[in-house]
Amino acid sequence: PKSIRGSTPKVRGTCQIERAASESPHFMRFHVACPHCGEEQYLKFGDKETPFGLKWTPDDPSSVFYLCEHNACVIRQQELDFTDARYICEKTGIWTRDGILWFSSSGEEIEPPDSVTFHIWTAYSPFTTWVQIVKDWMKTKGDTGKRKTFVNTTLGETWEAKIGERPDAEVMAERKEHYSAPVPDRVAYLTAGIDSQLDRYEMRVWGWGPGEESWLIDRQIIMGRHDDEQTLLRVDEAINKT
Repeated sequence: PKSIRGSTPKVRGTCQIERAASESPHFMRFHVACPHCGEEQYLKFGDKETPFGLKWTPDDPSSVFYLCEHNACVIRQQELDFTDARYICEKTGIWTRDGILWFSSSGEEIEPPDSVTFHIWTAYSPFTTWVQIVKDWMKTKGDTGKRKTFVNTTLGETWEAKIGERPDAEVMAERKEHYSAPVPDRVAYLTAGIDSQLDRYEMRVWGWGPGEESWLIDRQIIMGRHDDEQTLLRVDEAINKT
């Protein structure tokens, strides 16, 4: 039997996926060769203090480049070639390109390990740009909630709460609103799902109780083109009810 678990990390020390990842002896990160010096490395966001990672001129996301940690080569996003990139565990040295064939640090083919953890983040994605990543980072300035979301969803890392930082439960309590539809007393929490069609969005809200007991709480149909800004605003209003 095979067990596969995937998730966005949350708060360090209380995150289930972090705990599951730490149980594996092999933590695999996606290494790519520098197009200039050829040295392999996995991409890191970095910060002002690190001599590598994503770097840019203040207030100019379009200037972003990656600074190679081995020889300080300047790498542009379009220069990276993932053809021979591979997942490597820096602790045990094992590596794979496709998750099917596995090799030891010396290059000998080995049996697939019983348990591995893979980590990859948005900098590798063909569906976004480093410029957008920097823009998203800049939008988090002064907003702990947005910064936490960026660390969790863009970097794929756990958030380390600082001393004095209020827990999510307190923040959520301040944001609660009265839900307009009747909700049974046994409901512990609500989830919403949205189906997108060309001419409408259909949303269903489910209430969940002990033993995965569930109730359909609400159903809404929001008419309008799926890519129309006003339609999306109405969808946003609907899903942000708590």
